[in-house]
Amino acid sequence: MRNIRVVHSLALMMHLVRNGFAVIKVIDSFTDKNLKVFLFEDSEELKDCMIRFKK
Repeated sequence: MRNIRVVHSLALMMHLVRNGFAVIKVIDSFTDKNLKVFLFEDSEELKDCMIRFKK
């Protein structure tokens, strides 16, 4: 079983995709059906890329 990272931000999702990470699945948010969440396979590289986005 693989670890999944949930991303709620469209801007962060686009940053990750531009940096070579693939979206596994897009699903409706549980809290607001008008919003989407993006699922990525979790890894140290993904976490590092997410940290770089926030700086």
